[in-house]
Amino acid sequence: MNWNLINTILLAIICFVVSTSFLFDFSINTDKKASISEIATIIIYLATFAVAVWALVVNRKMVKAQTEPFIDIKLDTLPSAINVVRLKISNLGTTSAFNITFSIIDIKNPNSSSKRVIEALTAVNFMENKLSYLSKGDSRYSSLVNLYRDDSSRGFTNKEFFDTEFTVRIRFEDINKTKYKSEFVLVMNELMDKYEVGKTFEDKLIKQIEGLNTKLNLINKAQEAFRSEYEKTHRDWTEQELKLKLHHLEKTRNIRKSLGLPPEKNKKISKKMSIQQIRKEMKK
Repeated sequence: MNWNLINTILLAIICFVVSTSFLFDFSINTDKKASISEIATIIIYLATFAVAVWALVVNRKMVKAQTEPFIDIKLDTLPSAINVVRLKISNLGTTSAFNITFSIIDIKNPNSSSKRVIEALTAVNFMENKLSYLSKGDSRYSSLVNLYRDDSSRGFTNKEFFDTEFTVRIRFEDINKTKYKSEFVLVMNELMDKYEVGKTFEDKLIKQIEGLNTKLNLINKAQEAFRSEYEKTHRDWTEQELKLKLHHLEKTRNIRKSLGLPPEKNKKISKKMSIQQIRKEMKK
């Protein structure tokens, strides 16, 4: 149920009733001299009508604000590495946005380093051309700038990065082709006071590598155990194992002989047929 629509209808009814009552009282009081109470009643009608009209206008603005997209852009850092900076573009409105375009309209201290910083941040296809669609609550990210090392080979130093300030103008439409425009001032030095509580990215990476090393050791041990069991059942006998087996057979033969038992029949192991023999058998 759309409560905003119901409130708009109720306010419209109130405006109609108040205006009708006012016109009716005014038509009556023009024929005779109005008393103080009647004048006060008319003033109350006028005040009520003014409040109802004002509430109707405000309510319509609220309904419009609650049913339109709103594109926001801000500086952002990676959750795993605070030194990696990017731009985050989000739809904070209640409906989808279409045909989103970005343009840089004002650069504070427009020198070559500031332009290189802006180019490094906006060097993605949707910021250079346009973003066709962004649903409610969805986000897109710009290119990454790593501030871990003060590397001038990227075209600017960290100091030049933090000295950069520029304005982004965003134009977009809603599903009814209604056009919107907003401007955001992005100041890079606002990131200088940002910090993150917890372990650094390097510490987390070392911990993950240690965990990976432990898992690899477990896999290696399991593989060695499997190889040992496999060799026991598939490899040829060693000289020591043959001597033990012969000793066992000799001992068994002597025991059976002392007990007057016939010698144990030797079990003949059938040889495995070769591929040629199998083919010959199949042709018969």
